[in-house]
Amino acid sequence: MLINYNVVSQVKRRPKAFTKLLRIVLVTGAILNVIMGVAFDRGFMLTSLLFAALYMIYDIQSVTEYEYMLEGGHFRVDRIKGYRYRKAVQFIKVEDIIVIAPPDDKAVAAYKKNGTEKVKKYDYTSYEPGVVYYTMIAKEGDEKIKLLLDLNDQMLETFRRIDSRKVILY
Repeated sequence: MLINYNVVSQVKRRPKAFTKLLRIVLVTGAILNVIMGVAFDRGFMLTSLLFAALYMIYDIQSVTEYEYMLEGGHFRVDRIKGYRYRKAVQFIKVEDIIVIAPPDDKAVAAYKKNGTEKVKKYDYTSYEPGVVYYTMIAKEGDEKIKLLLDLNDQMLETFRRIDSRKVILY
């Protein structure tokens, strides 16, 4: 078993489809209220400031990133909101990991939506098209959990070196 290893990987989640539409509405509302404030009444300027403030807040808070850390016998997932608010969302001992495999592999088939075993699912993927994600099944207390992760080659190789029986690669 590897004694000294430290692998960190960061994944940025792709914004949802309605995010672009909401940004357009907020910017358009701010511009229209500035024009109406100049043309009619200055009271419209206040609502344009409100639209601009909402845009700024939403633009920052809509960014979600995940950081995967594998070090010292522990695997940890942190969620980073708005580039600055970090929260540890998963903390798993490496020996509690049952399997890491692609989602269509037979080793994780029992844990699919209509599979034989019902487990709680946590999705920490980027939703980027073309990015291969992996399913990790692990024990959390007495229950099993399912994590969907965008693991890079270095992290997969480190998992494989720790325990090659738990990692299934194509």
